[in-house]
Amino acid sequence: REGRFAGDQWVDQNGFCFVWCPAGTFTMGDKAFEDAQPVEVTLTKGYWIGKYEMLGDEANLFNAGGQKLGNRYAKFLPPSIGSVDKVSPEMDKWLLYLADKGMAYEGWSYDYPTEAEWEYACRAGTREGYPCAMKDLGKYGNFADRALYDDREIVHYVYANREADDGYGRLFAPVGQYIPNPWGIHDMLGNLAELCCTYYTDQLTAGPDPNFQSLPNPRGSRHRVSRGGSWCSPPEYLHVAFRNAFTGAQTPHIGMRLVLRQGERITRTRTEISKALQAKLDAEKKAKQNQKK
Repeated sequence: REGRFAGDQWVDQNGFCFVWCPAGTFTMGDKAFEDAQPVEVTLTKGYWIGKYEMLGDEANLFNAGGQKLGNRYAKFLPPSIGSVDKVSPEMDKWLLYLADKGMAYEGWSYDYPTEAEWEYACRAGTREGYPCAMKDLGKYGNFADRALYDDREIVHYVYANREADDGYGRLFAPVGQYIPNPWGIHDMLGNLAELCCTYYTDQLTAGPDPNFQSLPNPRGSRHRVSRGGSWCSPPEYLHVAFRNAFTGAQTPHIGMRLVLRQGERITRTRTEISKALQAKLDAEKKAKQNQKK
């Protein structure tokens, strides 16, 4: 099913709470970031995005009334993350589990958001880089604030903002504790940095439904994009256009946010990626051989 208006909320048959993001055109990126220079992007289809983010068994699932769902939904939670190299693969397996069980509506797929879908939902129709003045950022997200700055056991948080107080220290906050964005989506900025299905490149792509790199570059970055900053990020990372490449070294800071979109999932398994990369390399090799003839 589709929503009618931006910000419509819906709890699907599996208990996942979603917010509707309608089709639209927006300016993605910001001149402040070298790897995110502004481009115009059009998303031609609307999609549902999770109202809340989640991390492994710490995931919080709420119904439309904001109440936590019962244990009968435990089997739908993403897996517990045991080590840094399992963050993406294990969450991928969880998405595949949902798909294999046919848990999404026919013609729809659960997935990570693309980078464009993530930023479009985060902006929620606004153009500002931050949701508020920097002094008030602690009302909107969990980031490296005075609690981390004053924590003498962690000397490397000298970059924390000692003027801000988000109410939490050396941990991520329960979901839904901060002011949501204009479409009612919580914690898009701060708390947990969120994985996208897009692989990192040093520039954004413009156009309708831009074909952001869905495969890692066989001779370049093999890191997925993470967005939004986290509880231990400086406030500058909570800019809507700030991009990061997930290297597998930030497990306590990384989470995910489900999307439900029409069509097949974009995220690929390791096996699918390996086969696709090999096919790409074989095609390049064959093309070079043909040029020599």
